[in-house]
Amino acid sequence: MPTRRFSDLTPVEQVEVLDSFLGTSGKVSFTEKLAGQHLRVVVNPDQTITYIGKGGTITKGGGLFPQVNSVLKKFHPKVNEPITYRFEVLKKYDRSDFIDYPLKKDFTAVELSGIMTQDIADTLNTSQISVEFLTRQMIEKNLSGVSISEDVKKELENYRQILLKKNKTTKSLAKNIELILMNLIDDGSIPSTLGGHQIEGLFGITSSGEFKIPTTSYSNIQKDQAKFFAVMRNLPMSTIEDRFVVAVNDPNADRMVSDVLEYIDKMSRIEITKGFRTYFSSDEIKKLKKISDDYRNQEIDSSERQIIGINLANQFFNRVKKKESWIGTGIVERWQRLAGIVC
Repeated sequence: MPTRRFSDLTPVEQVEVLDSFLGTSGKVSFTEKLAGQHLRVVVNPDQTITYIGKGGTITKGGGLFPQVNSVLKKFHPKVNEPITYRFEVLKKYDRSDFIDYPLKKDFTAVELSGIMTQDIADTLNTSQISVEFLTRQMIEKNLSGVSISEDVKKELENYRQILLKKNKTTKSLAKNIELILMNLIDDGSIPSTLGGHQIEGLFGITSSGEFKIPTTSYSNIQKDQAKFFAVMRNLPMSTIEDRFVVAVNDPNADRMVSDVLEYIDKMSRIEITKGFRTYFSSDEIKKLKKISDDYRNQEIDSSERQIIGINLANQFFNRVKKKESWIGTGIVERWQRLAGIVC
């Protein structure tokens, strides 16, 4: 089930969220939304670690991150009763997220349920060098640092009054208010727990459950890029090449081909906000722009443009597939330093 958004909340919950942003109440608790992968494990009294997979299936395997399970098994203090941890795990290398996290160790495991104490996290962190454990308390965020202009403050207060008077709202109005909240989080006044230049957004918890408010800039870059990563999981390279060949005289006839061309056009025009990960450096995207322009140039022979299209498809999607080679716009990856790539 997808995580709720602001527009999915009840009028009462929306008022509580607005009160948090306006600084008049603290009924809603917030944590940093992290771009990682979920892992649920149980630490048992006999020192075994069980993994809880999708659908609640319990196994003794390592799940997605056997490294985390191994550290827990070796170094977690003995327990008298089973403890279930809910982690968000981030990888330092070969990660598919679009946030530049300056991770200290190969893996960072953030315990989201609040069960892990700081003492246990400290014990685990000082016992080994591969996994950094963070508690929920370390990613909690208050909104005192969010700067709100008088105009925006008035708009939020007016919407709050509508909710109080009518006890209902419309999806379109709620989405407009959500966009304001997304922009407020996006202004950089809420620092990342992990020290990067950007956060993905916030998770909030009301009396009835969890919801998320992503930042505008993260939503935009995810919208621009995630679809291409999904293509690589679903289509062989030969099929992608064929589609560029077939669409050579009408790229708009193939959604995937036109999306690639639009992405290259956009990325060649804009400057990416510091702190994100993109598929290409600015110099690389300029070279791809020249290739994509040739692909669309009707004055070039169609058979030659088909070859250009195959080349474009390979250069584009081979980079998308190679997560460890994505470009950091805030933190220079080791391979970028060795290659002399400056972003």
